[in-house]
Parts: sequence; C-alpha cells; structure tokens
Amino acid sequence: SAEGMVWEVPAGWMVTGDVPEALLADYRFEGSTPELPGRLTVSMIPGDGGGVEANVARWADQLLVATPSDPSSIVTVSPALPHPMGTVWIVQIRGQYAGPTVPSAMLAAVVTIPDRAGRPYATWFLKLTGDSASVQRAGDALTRVIYSLRPEGTPMPELDLPVDTDADPHADVPDAPPLLRRPAEETE
Repeated sequence: SAEGMVWEVPAGWMVTGDVPEALLADYRFEGSTPELPGRLTVSMIPGDGGGVEANVARWADQLLVATPSDPSSIVTVSPALPHPMGTVWIVQIRGQYAGPTVPSAMLAAVVTIPDRAGRPYATWFLKLTGDSASVQRAGDALTRVIYSLRPEGTPMPELDLPVDTDADPHADVPDAPPLLRRPAEETE
C-alpha cells in the first residue's frame, strides 16, 4: 500500500528491500530464466502522468523495439477500458532489453483516476517485466493486481477471472492485448 491506495500481490511474489525512489513498490517473482527475473513495479504520478502515448514510446525504447515490421518486436495498447477507480489502458511490449540475451516483454497498466471534475487526478503505473514466457504466464496475476487497486479501507472487489490462460476472454474488445483478463462483470 502507498499514497492511500492498496492492491493485492500474488503469493510468492517477493518485495524487494531497496525500492528505487521513483517507485512505490517493487516485487520479484521467479522467471523462466535466472538471467531476467520477473519484476512488478508500482508507481504513481499526479495528473495525467505524461500521457499514455509518451510512456508507451519510452517503454518501447527501453525494450529496444526496433521497428513495427520486426516480427520479434510488438507494441500493443488497448483502448481505454473501465476500471473501478477510473480508466485503464493495457500495454503489451515485446522486444529485447540491452544485456539479457533472452526475448523480453512488458505487460503494463496505466490507470488514470479522475478528480471530481473528471480531470486526471493521479495516474498509476503497474509494470510487469521479464522474459517473454514469464510475463505471459503472469498475465492473469497482473490483472488481479490491476483490478485490486483501490483506496485503503475499501473491500477487495469480487473478481471472477478465467483460469484458462490460453483462452481469449475479451475477443470482443477491439485491439486489446491477448494477455488481458477482465473481471466477469466487465464482460457481461
């Protein structure tokens, strides 16, 4: 928890001891390769956080996404989706970090929480990074973290998320990344 908000983290994901100043939380989970462990970072910036497009461009640069025509690189951004606190965009990026020799990926959520007038009050960033296989396997877990983000003292929302990670439960959402899992009430 931080900044008056709480979220649920999957069992087995470990809090790191030294959280960089720009982050509110930093978790690790076992990846497919010791070269690139799985990582979830949580941060918050007041206002619109620089905007979804600018953050996606910066993240794509970090993953050394060469060109959209490169089949090993992909950048996908969902349309704006409803979140109990506001609006969420899901970002999926596959590329290659400088250093590790394994294919890398990022699955991230940008959650914008409006003020009473509807302007962005705060933007939360939940970024899952690691080797591509580990990030894909952790997609459902990240969705649970995303939809558990809520004010302190608020009960955990009921989430009825699919267990079958090969299914695409949101095929009706145009341009949504295939790793996204949404609560049942959002799909009915």
